[in-house]
Order: sequence, then C-alpha cells, then structure tokens
Amino acid sequence: MIHEHMFTEKYRPKSLKEVIGGDEIRGLYEGIINDPWTLPNILLSTRSAGTGKTSIAKAIIADIGADSLFLNASDDRGINTIREQVKEFAMTQGFTRNIPKVVHLDEADGLTKEAQESLRSIMERYSSNCRFIFTCNNESKIIEPIKSRCIQISLNKPPKDKIHERLRFIVDQESMNIKDEEIDDIIEFFYPDIRLMINEIEYLKTFGKSNRRNIADEVYALLKKRKFTEARKLWIAEQTSPRLLVKEIFTRLMSDDTLSKEQVVMGVEYVAETDFRIAMGSDAEITLANLTIKLVSAVFK
Repeated sequence: MIHEHMFTEKYRPKSLKEVIGGDEIRGLYEGIINDPWTLPNILLSTRSAGTGKTSIAKAIIADIGADSLFLNASDDRGINTIREQVKEFAMTQGFTRNIPKVVHLDEADGLTKEAQESLRSIMERYSSNCRFIFTCNNESKIIEPIKSRCIQISLNKPPKDKIHERLRFIVDQESMNIKDEEIDDIIEFFYPDIRLMINEIEYLKTFGKSNRRNIADEVYALLKKRKFTEARKLWIAEQTSPRLLVKEIFTRLMSDDTLSKEQVVMGVEYVAETDFRIAMGSDAEITLANLTIKLVSAVFK
C-alpha cells in the first residue's frame, strides 16, 4: 500500500526501544518486557502534534503482543461507545493470561464527561484483565479520577539528541547525503513536530530540495501593510504549519524596531493566546486567522 512507503509509516517505531523519549520511556520498556503485567494505565499528553503519542501507544501494544481495542475518542466520544465497545472488550478474557488486554483511546480529551465517568468504573472493575492508554493534547479536559489512575507522561519537549539519532538513522537507511548540521537545522525549524521533520527528509529524498520555504518574512510584511487576505492566501498556498508560523511571527515581533513597546506587548499577548489555544486543541487555521486579524486591526493600525 502507498501509505506504507511514506517515511512516517515506514519508520514508525515498532518497539518502545525505537521511540524518541527519555528515562520514563526507557524504564517503561524494560518493565513491560520483563513482565507485561507491570504495564500501568498511561496518559500520554502533548501540546504539539507529531511528538509520538500514537507511536508510543502502538509500540507498547506491539512489545507485549497484547489484544487491543483502538478508538478515536473525538469520533466515538459518547457514553454508549464506552458501555458497548470498551466494557465488552475489557470484560472478556484475552488469548493469553500472561498479557493484559489494552484499550487505546486516541484524542481522549474529546470524550464527554459522562463517558469519562463511566470509563473510570470500567478501569477499576477490570484492572485484573485490561490496561488503558490515553493520548491527548489537552489533559485539562481529562477528569481527575482518570488522571489519578494513570501514569502521566508529557511529550512536550522530546530530547533533540534522540531526535537527531532517529533522523540520522532514517537518512542512512535511505542512503542520503545529508550532514549532521543539516539534520540539526531541520530539527530547529520544525521542533517539536517530529512528523514534520520526517516529512521534510522524505521531501528531500523525492525532490532533491528542501520544502522549508520560510514565508514568515513575507507574511509578516503583508500583515504590517494590513493585507490580511494576501497573507492568508500565501500561507495556505505554501501549506505552512500554523503553529510554526505563529512562532515565526513572535520572533519578528520581538525584533521589530519599528514598533513601540506598547505594540510589541500587545502583539505578544495575542501570540501567546493563539499558541495556547492551538495547544489546547482549537482549530489551528481559524485561530491563526484570528491572530492575524487582531495584529492587523490593533497592533499594525
């Protein structure tokens, strides 16, 4: 299949030992390899896309060979899903008693409060048979009773040295002539989104040139001229990551000598609010548009 040849799938970690992470991930791997029943309920959270939440969950399931149920909680978010699918799965015996079954709830911050309350009792009742892995962008939307039943692992700042090792591995596997300094540039440009870094390497492999056209200068210049529509058309045409563009706008605000202190303070406040909203799961395109409208109407007027 085509998607299996995409670098993000081709080089998706097959085991926790391949996952980019710190001591928590390494310790978890050593524990579950020795005894799968030491696997705790886990809450994996991050403010950014592409940092490995889903890859870690899949790697855990693969490492112990568990029977698993996957649900995207933003789609299957109601209490009926929990009662009908999750409960039925958790209460039945797996193929082997040596390994717990695993329920993977992706985008768990999309679950309704009622669904989470129902889930709490299922976690307690079937703890002798089943474990739960939650992945989310906004952990504040997860109720405390579920958090207290999980080991919480934050993936907000994946270690850059580990990212470099993984990208170096991919580059070498693909026989690409990319220097370490170029890999570091890719990391700095896309950090912390590892998925975008891998996509950039695939783009280099396919087209022999970088996909990192930094349009931030052009967008910023258009916004200062109060040309919001032109700026939006540009970032859409270039398929620019909204989160990266917000960061670049912040950098330019802070170094813009033509702005007054009051303008900079106001602009940074808008940027901070935008970054927070995107991190908490707001639609990135809409939120970026809201930021740029505020800049045009209030900061650059």
